[in-house]
Amino acid sequence: MSRKNIELSLVIFLTLVLYWPSFQFDFVNFDDQVYVLNNTFVQSPSFKSLLDGSETGNFHPLTMLTLRLDQVIGGGQASVFHVTNVLWHLLNTALVYFLVSKMLPHVRGGAFFVALMFGIHPMHIESVAWISSRKDVVYGFFFLLSILSYWEYLEVKKKWLMVVTLISAILSFLGKPASIVLPLVLGVVHYLKKERIIWRELLPIGLLLLGSTAIGMVTLQLQSGKSINDLETYSLIERGMFALYGIGFYVVKSIVPVGLSPMHPYPSLDGLGTFNFIGFLFFGIVFLVGMGVMAKKNKWILFSGGLFLLGLILTLQLVSIGRAIVSERYTYIAYVGLFFLLVVVFNSLQFIKTNNVKLYALSGVLGLPFFLLSVQYLKNWQNSETLWSKAILENSEDWYAYIGRGNYYEEQRLFDQALIDFQRAVSVAPERDEVYYNLGDLQFKLGNVGDAITTYSSALNLNPMNSKAYVNRGQFYVSENKGDLALTDFNYAIQLDPSAVQAYINRGNLYLLSGDRIQATIDFTKAIELDPLSSSAWYNRGTAEIGNDLSSAERDLLKAVELNQNHFDAYNNLGSVYYQLNDLSRAEWAFTNAVSLNANSGSTWLNLSVVKNQKGDRNGALECALQAKSRGVEVSDSYLNGLSKYGV
Repeated sequence: MSRKNIELSLVIFLTLVLYWPSFQFDFVNFDDQVYVLNNTFVQSPSFKSLLDGSETGNFHPLTMLTLRLDQVIGGGQASVFHVTNVLWHLLNTALVYFLVSKMLPHVRGGAFFVALMFGIHPMHIESVAWISSRKDVVYGFFFLLSILSYWEYLEVKKKWLMVVTLISAILSFLGKPASIVLPLVLGVVHYLKKERIIWRELLPIGLLLLGSTAIGMVTLQLQSGKSINDLETYSLIERGMFALYGIGFYVVKSIVPVGLSPMHPYPSLDGLGTFNFIGFLFFGIVFLVGMGVMAKKNKWILFSGGLFLLGLILTLQLVSIGRAIVSERYTYIAYVGLFFLLVVVFNSLQFIKTNNVKLYALSGVLGLPFFLLSVQYLKNWQNSETLWSKAILENSEDWYAYIGRGNYYEEQRLFDQALIDFQRAVSVAPERDEVYYNLGDLQFKLGNVGDAITTYSSALNLNPMNSKAYVNRGQFYVSENKGDLALTDFNYAIQLDPSAVQAYINRGNLYLLSGDRIQATIDFTKAIELDPLSSSAWYNRGTAEIGNDLSSAERDLLKAVELNQNHFDAYNNLGSVYYQLNDLSRAEWAFTNAVSLNANSGSTWLNLSVVKNQKGDRNGALECALQAKSRGVEVSDSYLNGLSKYGV
């Protein structure tokens, strides 16, 4: 076996060993709902939903196709998604090895070092172990393949290599918008190979630049209402400081990858003078100055440093995006440039030139601690509890992490622990309205309706323009039989957001409770017009029509179960509709589906028993009646005795 085969095999083996435990990891409540669990395309695909990036705030249809494929293959099992992420990462690690081998064929150990660092570095854990970061490993593959094929094209001038370059670039654009810097990277590669710019040869790259610009504009449009903060939030000087801080952070963490976390929130403006912030900012300045000096003397430093900076340029918070000042996943491609830079710098030193084995030694010196740190950090991505506990450990004042862990505890019905986390979120960030909502919802679930109303009122005092908050508080008022206050909240929610589907559904239910079936149906119909895929809207209109038009009720309830096959109430009401229509076979089908979804519903078991009895299935009727009785439903002895005559 050749040296290169041994090197590549060892890197792939170590990377696979590192990530093997992730095959047993679960989804996490950190965007996995948005990208997979509740994603319209992944769960119920259509061409329209594929091209609609509004759910995720990004246009990356290729990434969504890969997630949909995993959903089909694994039936929604998290392990399949994790395995796929690792496979993409292994392919990318191999591409990094091939790329460095091609570019630096005479630097012994260079490709091994860069590929090893890429494969096992702790800063890359987030991109691989986090299902929602699928976009990183997908776009990264085509990004690297495009650079590799373009380098080959510049060497041998075969047109098919340019075709591969262009197709790979387009696929990279469709994998993640961050790839829009690729044409600039290819331009640097062109200069590196030619040592000058030949504009006529860059025409295909220019066309790619137009395509990347279009992708960038679409992404800006998608993120403008969700992720991008108002430019007035931070001054130009502050955003410049954030960019330098980010560069310094990523440089330092490449060598000292400790204190990693799924969330690195912006510091408060008062915190911009802290030693931590100033330290990273200083390293950012030093790196840029050093790059500027060395790049003039060494074209390889220009390429590697350029790849690092271009890989980060869109995420350096010159335009503030999201709530994180830095994120580990942003280094996925950028670190290829930084590790390449280390090889170039080491190779330029005389003692390295005379003894290339020292690059292997460097691989061992850095690789062993990085591998061990990655093994430990990987464990934090096991589930939502471990993930957010790590975030809290690194920053005990991060309200977002308490909300994330509290949501996990609530989902696991660990309500006391969830309550503590939600209360802690309020205590560390009482000025933020979003910290109150989870607390209020849990208080309502625990039966503390008065406290829930007070909590939501506190949130609305901070942000009186939140439509969803009025919708939820209105529901709390309904449970307190305060219909007038509830109606006021629902009306105000709709006034703030005329497209608030849930507000129409809740107001329709309120009208239905008051006996105003006509107005209820109007609201449910409006909700359906706004969101034809809302199973809840179809269910509620179907329920409202049961006492008026059974055919219309059947149509709407069937649509509800078509959209949500786990909708117990829709099946249950559909059974009642079919019973009234004297369609016993379909009534049996509906009630059977209902009890399969909620076996604890004694009344549904009794309804199923009645249907089976009328169909002549006495044994089945008796079994269902006994199921109903065991769940606390009163079943007359005469009914049971009449069925038991036939025996079971």
